[in-house]
Amino acid sequence: MSRRPTTLCLRTILAPLGAGIALSILSSCFTGVESTPKIDASELKRAKVARPTPEDAFLDAVVSARTSEWTPGRKLIVADAKIRLVLTTADGGALPDLTPGAVLTFRRFEPATALLGNEAADAVFAADGYPELRYRIASSPAELTGENAPVVDVPFTVDPLLAERADSIVAERSGTMYILSPLWYDAATEKDVGGYRLVSVRVDSVRPGNHIFPLKVYFHVADANLAKTDVGRGEKMVFMAHGGKAGVNTRTFASLFAFDEPRKRYPHISDDVWALIVNSKVTEGMTKEECRLALGSPSSVELTPTRTGDIERWGYSDGIYLMFNPEGILMRYRL
Repeated sequence: MSRRPTTLCLRTILAPLGAGIALSILSSCFTGVESTPKIDASELKRAKVARPTPEDAFLDAVVSARTSEWTPGRKLIVADAKIRLVLTTADGGALPDLTPGAVLTFRRFEPATALLGNEAADAVFAADGYPELRYRIASSPAELTGENAPVVDVPFTVDPLLAERADSIVAERSGTMYILSPLWYDAATEKDVGGYRLVSVRVDSVRPGNHIFPLKVYFHVADANLAKTDVGRGEKMVFMAHGGKAGVNTRTFASLFAFDEPRKRYPHISDDVWALIVNSKVTEGMTKEECRLALGSPSSVELTPTRTGDIERWGYSDGIYLMFNPEGILMRYRL
């Protein structure tokens, strides 16, 4: 025997009470269709309280220098030609046309006056063809060289000292690591080539990256079988940020690498499913845990109540979604 929707029955019952009272009561009713709770990425991150790991602290020493550490001769590498938007010349002449790879050499701080008349400072640099280029900082020279000097990152540049420190730390740790992200690039062309998850790699070096991710980590696949495939053959590279913890800042070391073999933590996952996870694939019947390993955490989660429990929809970028039945088993997806 079929049932009428609950909302129709309530309207019939409440009609004699008057439209205003009925509407007030109905507005507080839940039919399981009208309301679909949503959880965004920030809420997911706040809900996940993880203990610090050795990977979180591995590159703690790789931090941007405070301005009090800027000594004459300090180098910055231009990462984007848009740097012309933030530099000025000493004589007000044509803005510099600096291409990626050009080097800025720090000279000194000079007093300056901001647009609103408050005290500021110019960081003076030199570059090929430009003996004096200036970057305005909203602090006085005394503040920039004092005990509580700020950290100032010049836009569209990369500090090569970050890569040097990271490379030195990585070189001290011998042995393989396990890469967590499939966002690999060919080391020679820097073209996106895809990649594997949770496989062993040997890190070769860390070099300067770009103004968004200032580090590039170069590596070879250590797994003998995967190293023979088109994706695993030759040197690869991933972009990396510095500082912060995995799950808070994206693409930190802890978000990209693990010291211990991940497979050992999941002995209950079959080899067939693990092969899907390594290739960032899913199939119906996988659990939430297996899908998270394969695709990472979703950017949003939507819950749709049903008579048998909640249907859970995980959303990712590019229209990718996964739908789980009330038992937490993948029943539908789009990749």
